[in-house]
Amino acid sequence: MNKFFVFVVLVLLGFGCFNKPTDGGQIIINQTQNNQTLPHNETIGIVGEPTYVCELIDDKAHTIGVGGADLGIPVALPSQGNKLWIIFGDVFGASGLGSGGASAVLEAQTPFNCAQTNWKTKVDGKFYQPLTSKRQQGDSSTVPAGAIEINGTLYLYSMRVDHWANKLVPGDETTAHGVLFKEQGDDFVEVISWPVDEKHTNTAPVWGELNGETVIFMAITGKYRESPVYLAYVKPGEIENKNAYHYLTGLGSNNQPSWSTNIADASPIKGMENVKVGEVSLVKNEKYLMMFQSYGGSGGYMLFSADQPYGPYSSPAKFTPCGTILKPASWLQPGWSGCYGGYIFPNNFGVDGKDIYYTISVWRPYTTVVLKMRTG
Repeated sequence: MNKFFVFVVLVLLGFGCFNKPTDGGQIIINQTQNNQTLPHNETIGIVGEPTYVCELIDDKAHTIGVGGADLGIPVALPSQGNKLWIIFGDVFGASGLGSGGASAVLEAQTPFNCAQTNWKTKVDGKFYQPLTSKRQQGDSSTVPAGAIEINGTLYLYSMRVDHWANKLVPGDETTAHGVLFKEQGDDFVEVISWPVDEKHTNTAPVWGELNGETVIFMAITGKYRESPVYLAYVKPGEIENKNAYHYLTGLGSNNQPSWSTNIADASPIKGMENVKVGEVSLVKNEKYLMMFQSYGGSGGYMLFSADQPYGPYSSPAKFTPCGTILKPASWLQPGWSGCYGGYIFPNNFGVDGKDIYYTISVWRPYTTVVLKMRTG
């Protein structure tokens, strides 16, 4: 076999370049005016390098059957006080790949403390699975993307992967579509399914207000890791009605948003037209914060800030928390590589509101960690 080909394959494997992962770089420090309105050409600032907080796939996870898991989406549960769920994607069983295709939930609190977490389990002591995947064409994976609680009921937006691309096959592509699940007892049942590769595949919901009315805004993306970022909203009481979703079509005078119930009319959020995004995170501190990894252009992660979820957004702070191939981040353990995902903890911004805690997935060894960065 050609030695150069072997070398390339080994490099790809070493950095997790099949399906989900990518790698990162160092944080770029920018200036900001915290807690003030940021004009569209301003940049939210990130100070210094990320701080490693903890690894979530720990010995407690292995005890209940979780050998590895990714994504780790933090979700607030206001009906239960300061309780927090961290929802993981495809789970590898502790004894191998036999449990692949399940999801898992780590229970925590706000403010987040690594030492005060417990894995949600079933009556047999094994890990609780809110979602499962059939691991076949049409449902290669069903993984969480974002969730929101309405009157004590959790709604879980997910990405159902119809087919994972094989990067060694030229032209092969990942295809997926969005699904909304509703909590019923200990199960989650499907209530909405969007078409494959439509503009509603990954969904990050957050509470907000529009025209004096409480609504749920959603940052959404379409074709997996090839999509710009769009915005939608729905009234809480209509979340199960697919026809009640409104999609941002643009900003008019005085930055007033216009909407359409036809998803085909949706236009990307201003400033996010030319990115290539899959997973996306949207939360509210004093401002709305949006974070995602861009798979186009120079790559890396981007953090945006805005007074309203429809914008105008600040210019992004660009950062890559896992370091570069030549200079990995100091928190990465030997042999670790391939960072992706990225989800901000809600309601967890430190005593002065300038800290951001977030999860990052590492393809090798297939784990999820919590990092912290400082804005200023």
